[in-house]
Amino acid sequence: MKVKFSKYVLLLLPLFLPLSGDSLAAQADCRSLIRAERDGKFGMLDDEVREAIPFEYDWLGAFNEGWAAAQRGTQWVYLDTRGEVMLDLGDRYTWCGTFHEGKAVVTTQSVSLDDSKQYWKIPADSLRFIDRSGRELFTLDSKAMRLDRPLAQSLRFSGDRLLVHHRPLEDHPDWEKQLSYLLCGYVDTLGRMSVPAMFHHTGYPVQHFSEGRAGATLQNLSRYDTDPVKAGFGFIDTSGAWVIPPRFHSIQSFRYGAALVQDDREPKLPSRYYLIDDQGEHLFPPEVETASKYLRDSLVAVYRDSRTEWNTWDFQNMRAAIARTDGTYVTDFTFTHLRPGKTATDWWSAATGEYGQPVGFVDDTGNWTIPPRFARCVRPFEHGLAVVEMLEPMGQHAVIRLDGSFVLPPSERARYFLYGGVILRDFGVAPDDPHGYDYFNRRGELLDFSGYRLWGQYRCL
Repeated sequence: MKVKFSKYVLLLLPLFLPLSGDSLAAQADCRSLIRAERDGKFGMLDDEVREAIPFEYDWLGAFNEGWAAAQRGTQWVYLDTRGEVMLDLGDRYTWCGTFHEGKAVVTTQSVSLDDSKQYWKIPADSLRFIDRSGRELFTLDSKAMRLDRPLAQSLRFSGDRLLVHHRPLEDHPDWEKQLSYLLCGYVDTLGRMSVPAMFHHTGYPVQHFSEGRAGATLQNLSRYDTDPVKAGFGFIDTSGAWVIPPRFHSIQSFRYGAALVQDDREPKLPSRYYLIDDQGEHLFPPEVETASKYLRDSLVAVYRDSRTEWNTWDFQNMRAAIARTDGTYVTDFTFTHLRPGKTATDWWSAATGEYGQPVGFVDDTGNWTIPPRFARCVRPFEHGLAVVEMLEPMGQHAVIRLDGSFVLPPSERARYFLYGGVILRDFGVAPDDPHGYDYFNRRGELLDFSGYRLWGQYRCL
């Protein structure tokens, strides 16, 4: 029996969308908006549980690029963070998506929302793209391009290119094997297939264009390939030409002129990471490896090679430095631990001396801003707040500000999670659905969300 693939696409609407560089505000200016539902209607609350956007919409999307799609009956509009209507589309469309690079996907076909109100069922052959004026740019011709069901993360432009999935097989009884044969290409802003579908699907964000480059592979990465070393990744430009040949085991997207890659040419160091420039050349000498995956504002923590021949860490001799993505160093290798905060105004967590010494915080130049007095940094600074574990009382967690003062003091068994301008307190493990846990604003004030169902968009806007 052959299995027909559905002509519909299930979109998982992301609750947390990446912030653009322009929206990274200083922590003092952080304004939180929380998407919520009350009596079947959607709206937004601020960090004092006041209505920022009235609860009068049948559905409300997540904010990105300053706008969110909202539905009232058959009418669709785009709102700004004040709740003002910026674009009124009336009943022209039956569903509207999120803007990325000034373009959003919409449809005129019949759609439905599942009971969880997270998944939309949308015909895949009727997807259109509009700009911020509401002008239609093109219709995605899924049938002619033989496109597979677009994934939610694929339905967004990056570098003026839209990642799409081509289905070479019409039917296959094994869905997982069918996925393994998907080929990826790119559509331009005129709806034309600018890069033919010739690259294998990986499911990683690195396939979206960033700084004019996208990660790609010609190797089938299905579960039937048991040798991951053969899976070579490289980078292509917007024409589909290789600019860095596929020779890496794994890669991350380009940011600030550099990309983190994993190189398997040294069999004794199969998980060695490097930073490369836009030509694929190593930014740092061979004795330096980039163990940190955290890159922020062209700065990164780099470590001297501190592994034995059996690929185990030598923590006692490990030393780290703050470096730039142009291959120069900001500090000497004086730290045993380094991790940057999330935004340009946040400190790095750091430690010096022998392994296991107290942790403090430094600025971008490596100067101490909060002296070492914590057991560890549990969650790095994000818009001016961090979660730390105390030395005394040992093991207790607390939330601190940039000056080291407590927002929420040490608490026995409490665990804290930072979501933009909202703090969640949990006495167990992190829940997938945080409803029923304590919430605090950035000032440490307890928030009462009684009567609301929260939908997870805790953001500094």
